[in-house]
Amino acid sequence: MRKKLLIISSAAALLALAALYGVWLVSKLGSPWYGIAASLLSVLLFGMLTVFFLKGLFEQWFPEKKAEKDNIQPSLSRRERFSYKHPWLKIVGFMLLSRLGLILLGYLLNLLAEGGYSGGIIDTFQDIWQKWGTDAPSYYGIAENWYVTEGDARFHIVFFPFFPIMIRLFWYIFGSFFVSAMAVSTLSSIVSAVVLYELMLLDFDREASLRAVKYAFILPAAIFFHTPMTEALFLMLSLLCVYLIRRKRYIFAGIFGLLAGLTRSPGVLLAVPAVIEAVTDLIPIYREKSENRLNETLKRLVGILLIPCGFLIYLIINKTVTGDAFTFMQYQREHWGQSLSYFFNTPEYQLNCLVRYIREGNMSFVAGTLIPNLLYIFASLIIIVLAAGKGKLRPSYTGYFAAYFAMVIGPTWLLSAPRYLTACFPLAVGLSCITENKRTDIVISTICIFLMVLYLFGYVGPWSIY
Repeated sequence: MRKKLLIISSAAALLALAALYGVWLVSKLGSPWYGIAASLLSVLLFGMLTVFFLKGLFEQWFPEKKAEKDNIQPSLSRRERFSYKHPWLKIVGFMLLSRLGLILLGYLLNLLAEGGYSGGIIDTFQDIWQKWGTDAPSYYGIAENWYVTEGDARFHIVFFPFFPIMIRLFWYIFGSFFVSAMAVSTLSSIVSAVVLYELMLLDFDREASLRAVKYAFILPAAIFFHTPMTEALFLMLSLLCVYLIRRKRYIFAGIFGLLAGLTRSPGVLLAVPAVIEAVTDLIPIYREKSENRLNETLKRLVGILLIPCGFLIYLIINKTVTGDAFTFMQYQREHWGQSLSYFFNTPEYQLNCLVRYIREGNMSFVAGTLIPNLLYIFASLIIIVLAAGKGKLRPSYTGYFAAYFAMVIGPTWLLSAPRYLTACFPLAVGLSCITENKRTDIVISTICIFLMVLYLFGYVGPWSIY
């Protein structure tokens, strides 16, 4: 039965994907071949990801035989997990030292890019970490004045409220919106590292769990976890939500999912792993006809329904402030040229822009935006396909990544693919899964660190990185 379900569902999903791509392709007749080739490659990779997701999902929901232990551990009780001598202090130490190193490296690279000392350390520090981060002043504005309806500040409604709320709370301690935002990001990064380790340890050994933490914070765009941006806070809330789902604490998971949805729009997608894990939990309960199956179902349902409430609250804020719940979409479209589209549309126009901008000599945008966007789009798909294909990635993580990827890569003028995708935790999990070989781990780690330094140089220097 499982095999038939897999064949039917995979065929249906691939046909739907092919139909969407075919309709889109007709509208692109006459476009350069290389852009079409890039879009086709993204569709093929996404199709493979879909098949591996469905395969893992049906194996989890309808096991034909008891799973062998292999290299994956079962979920452990809190007491059992503490017997593993958790290296929390080492993780926190790694985060503090790496963040300090990033600050110093950013300062030195800025001196190199600017040709020498150019002002006070504090002012330079602030200029460095929000040089291209034009969203930061908008968050400060919301933290100070909330949402308004006049002047340029009216466009702040497109930014979600929870990060500014946290900035405001820390402002009462530090008296500076910039310092408060940096404190929120730094603390969120540290908590994220610990929670990611705990989440990984539910399925993997200590070594694989530490690898995931390492990769989460040495990816090139991990520099954004140390900027006055939402990525670190969103990562922390996402990880707390998924970790509590895995620990079957659905109500608390729903609360953190709600807060993630109040931080960034993809937070609503945390309902995907919540539903998958809830069904996984409930299948044996209903098979055994347990007396408490109704209570267990309601508990999970309430937790799942809490997650989209973050986005609903944001819509209510839009309605209250502007009179229209979807004002943010209007502003995104009119002020930033952003609207929703298919994920495979993005590689096509990004590659076309790259070729055109190279001819025009706009190398800052090419090096800082277009090349990183394309590299992250394809590298992230390949990483997750390899991890899911090996059967190492939980279906709930694969499904979350697929939904997240389709959403954040779809906009019609994508500027920040590396920043968005780095905040998607399955990417770090996938890297840990495909680097079990020590030599592979060393090679991939070296590449990541090199690219991070290069990306940081571009961020503090001459490249257009958003």
